Amino acid sequence: MSVTISSCPKLRALPPSLGKLINLKSLTIRWSKELTSLPELQNLTSLDSLEIIECDSLATLPEDIQTLSSLRTLSIENCNSLTSLPHNLQFLTSLEHLTIMYCPKLTSLPEDLQHLFSLKSLSILNCPGVASLPGGLKYVTTLQNLEIRGCSGLKGFPDCVANLNSLRSLTLTDCDNLTSLPGGLQYASSLQHLSIRECPILEERCKKDTGEDWLKINHISHVYIGSPNFASSSSH
Repeated sequence: MSVTISSCPKLRALPPSLGKLINLKSLTIRWSKELTSLPELQNLTSLDSLEIIECDSLATLPEDIQTLSSLRTLSIENCNSLTSLPHNLQFLTSLEHLTIMYCPKLTSLPEDLQHLFSLKSLSILNCPGVASLPGGLKYVTTLQNLEIRGCSGLKGFPDCVANLNSLRSLTLTDCDNLTSLPGGLQYASSLQHLSIRECPILEERCKKDTGEDWLKINHISHVYIGSPNFASSSSH
């Protein structure tokens, strides 16, 4: 069973009965600019996919999101008032794909992520208020793909990337204030693809053979530095 609630510009709240659909597999809520909250989710134990798109008045997600024990995909897009994510997000033990994009007021991610035992893909796109990645990321050893794009407030990258022994692909795009790569990156032995674009400081530091960060990445099979039209690449 799937439910899509779309283009309801005057909708401010969802009926509580929605939270009682115990067989619900997929829930998509989009283009509901007045929606300020979601109903209780604790009975949606079969929910596999949750998408929240262009809900401009939604400031946070319900704390009982941790009860979504079957959730594999969570996507939050274009929620202009979203300021934080519940710390209970870490208890989504079945979550495989997490995407957060175009949330300009979001300033941080939950610090504790150690119970995300299944997470394979994490994308943080166009969230300029996010200044750092959580240290708890080091516990997400199942992570295979990490993409950070349009996060101009990001100033550092955690050294714990060395702990991500399943990480295969790392993409960094349009992060102007990211000034260096962590030393631990040189120990990320599973990393096969690295792409750095529109990050002028990083691009300079990652120049082949001469850049200050080159030794951190020269073990990676496929490295792409610079814009697609002028990128320098290295394949070993």
